[in-house]
Parts: sequence; structure tokens; C-alpha cells
Amino acid sequence: VTAQDPFVVRAPLDGVIDRFEVQPNQAVAPGAPLFSLDTTSLRARHEVARKAYDTAQEEYRQSAQAAVTDDKSRTEIALRRGKLQERSVELEFAASQLARIQVKAEREGIAVFADTSDWIGRAVAVGERILLIADPRRVELTAHLPAGDHVAAQPGDVLRLYPQGAPLTAYEARIVHVAYRAEPTPEGFLAYRLKAEFLPGQTPPRLGQMGTARLDAGWAPLIYVMLRRPLVVARQ
Repeated sequence: VTAQDPFVVRAPLDGVIDRFEVQPNQAVAPGAPLFSLDTTSLRARHEVARKAYDTAQEEYRQSAQAAVTDDKSRTEIALRRGKLQERSVELEFAASQLARIQVKAEREGIAVFADTSDWIGRAVAVGERILLIADPRRVELTAHLPAGDHVAAQPGDVLRLYPQGAPLTAYEARIVHVAYRAEPTPEGFLAYRLKAEFLPGQTPPRLGQMGTARLDAGWAPLIYVMLRRPLVVARQ
């Protein structure tokens, strides 16, 4: 059971994750802090940019004062002004990066990730996915149909989910998407990924719940069902 249209929280810049403010499956509100990056290198970069700006500002001030009586200083004042503007842009950029080290939630939901210990102290690149913010009321089913047991699944077909720990409970979902090619799964077998939406009129299962999905493939003679795998091996 996966989230439907979750909000992806990514690393705002290159750095090292310093701390997490939330725990897995914790409810968050808009504006709530999620995690922060280490500020050591960014603060040093900001301090260097600030000193460079102060130096350029002082040079421009001296050139402006000297330009009143010195013709040579009048020609240098444009160069000093351009250098001051360049240092100002560098300082603003360093300040904007420093302000982005704390990432906050942009919408309401629950934080979906494995464990905080997997991220604290880890170097991340800009744009790297850290966690998801999902609405627990908006879920869908992601199923893997093994390539060796492939049946003619297509959008509109209904399958049933039998959750682990509750084999007598079933949820019905309608297939909305079937992958056009098989891909390796974390379990190590090739499978086609199916996306299905739960039918209305039933309480949606818990986000992250796993189980077995049953997909009916239609009628077939019993002898064919029993000999299908031996026939496949013999044909190969």
C-alpha cells in the first residue's frame, strides 16, 4: 500500500544531514521543521563573502571620496562599483543558502521514510530524495506480477489484496496502470509493476501495509494449469 500523489522532500543543496526533527510515520503540519543540514562550511563561506563585501564597500567609498579632486579616481569608480555589486551578489547567495539549511514541510501529512539513523551524518547531493509527505487517506496499491506467472492483466481488472497478519481480510482494487516491461524487484525476481486504486465503499488499508494480491486470469483446463510450468521448461 503506497501513497497516492505524495510530496517529495529533496535536499535543497549539497551538504551533510546534521539532525532530524521528525520520526517515521509522524504527522507533520505545514511549516513544521523536518531536518537540517550541517552549517559549518556554509557559515564559513558566508563569513568570507561578508568580509569581501566589506572590503569592496570600503574601496568604493575611498574611490568616491578621491574622485572629487582626482581625475584618475573618477575612472576607477565604475570599476569599484562593479566589484561592489559582484560582492553583494555573492553575499546574498551565501545568505540564501544558509537560510535553506533547515527544510520544512510544505503541506500536511505523515513523514514516510525508514529510519533517522540512515540519514544523520550522511552526505547528500542537491535534489536527492530524503523522504515523502503523504496523506494516509489517499493510498493506492502497488503490486508486482512475476514475469514467470504473467497473465493478461490490463487496466480495469480487479484484484484483491490479502494483508499479512489478516488473511481473512481482503481489499478490492482496480488496476489503472500496467508496466510495459518487467524489472527486478528487491526480492530478486523479474516482475511487472501494477498500480491499482482501491474501490470506494471500503476503509482504505494502512499506508505501508504489505500482503499478497490475487489476480484472476480467467478459465483454463486443469491439465493446462498443472502442466504449464513443465511445458515452459520443455519449450525452452
